[in-house]
Amino acid sequence: MVDIQLEGMTISVQIVCGIEQVKKSPLPPYSELVCEFLDEYASMLRKDAEARRYPDVQTFAFWARKSNIQKKKIEFKKRTQSVNYLGRGIVFHVAPSNVPVNCMFTYAFGLLSGNANIVRIPSKAFPQVECMCRILKQCLQREEFQQIYEMTSIVKYEKNKEITDRYSRDCNIRVIWGGDETIHAIRNSELPARSIEITFADRYSFGIIDAKKWKNADVVEKKTIAEGFYNDTYLMDQNACSTPHLICWDVDGLTKEEYTSVQVEFWKTIQRVAVKYDLADIKVSEKYASLCEEVIENKMISKVEKYDNLLYVCDVEVLNQNMVTSLRGKYGLFFQYVLHSIDDIHYFSNEKVQTCAYFGDKQEELLDHIIRNGFCGIDRIVPFGKTLNIDTIWDGYDLVAQMSRIIEISK
Repeated sequence: MVDIQLEGMTISVQIVCGIEQVKKSPLPPYSELVCEFLDEYASMLRKDAEARRYPDVQTFAFWARKSNIQKKKIEFKKRTQSVNYLGRGIVFHVAPSNVPVNCMFTYAFGLLSGNANIVRIPSKAFPQVECMCRILKQCLQREEFQQIYEMTSIVKYEKNKEITDRYSRDCNIRVIWGGDETIHAIRNSELPARSIEITFADRYSFGIIDAKKWKNADVVEKKTIAEGFYNDTYLMDQNACSTPHLICWDVDGLTKEEYTSVQVEFWKTIQRVAVKYDLADIKVSEKYASLCEEVIENKMISKVEKYDNLLYVCDVEVLNQNMVTSLRGKYGLFFQYVLHSIDDIHYFSNEKVQTCAYFGDKQEELLDHIIRNGFCGIDRIVPFGKTLNIDTIWDGYDLVAQMSRIIEISK
């Protein structure tokens, strides 16, 4: 613990990794030093026995390996062409508490942008975060990464405006994860006039399934899609902003009898995959209470199908823009709707909508429709199984570009 003196008060902050006062010495995006550091950190995570027990930690380790980061570097250079970028200085990150490993992703984004980083990790204890911090501390102790050590401060403290005020005063960029309530609270701490802010507000996600393609898929493909759907939803108890809650069915070319049969088969496939889900008694009771509340308050629900306690599916007859983002489930409660045409996706045009997961071949048609109709929502169109794949482009932001500054040269 480190005692920080603030206006006559002594407040304790736990420095989990790195140093108390980071050194502001901006680097170009994707510097060799940062790429080497992330690759070594990823390698240590892949080799550590405890870290290998956590799939989400291994997902980060796979993402941070050198070959993937080099690919991101090439893509960044293609997007930015001859523009000259340099880090802005210091990033103060407020990490989310619903997706534990995101604290390391946001740290990596800050490093790749060429910045020093203060990362406030969740005060709640997560074994994945503790494991990743233990290994990060070991990696930072290596002599060749002394500069990265001086650019790193991973901190933990209970909600405290005075501490947040101090970190906000010192930063050039503030990145807030955690939703609307967290954003409003943190914004009570002022930023310097030249500092910028990136926020990740509450968002909503949905999915589209081509019923005809599902009908014609083989058993292996269906199981693959079901596993991907399980990872997108059940793994995070449907808490992630990119988790699809409402499944829209593209039933073009099928009769009602045919697509109804497809829906039942799909959900039964999900049920079989979901048997591995840890459905604690408290989750069952909360899910059932949510179901009852939806049925009472939402007059658009026409039918509820229960596939034992693992899975409840509510049929929605009519959608409107005002209520669509309120259709949220948890612990295996989902909603489904039959699309009349692609025009129905205008219900998802508001800025609260983040991700559209899909199974089918019409993603380019979907993208064209979003652009032609000037949607304010839908920032991502990704296959089922990839909705949680956080990356340097997220929530409509190119994070490396946003967190670095342009140096213009004119002749």
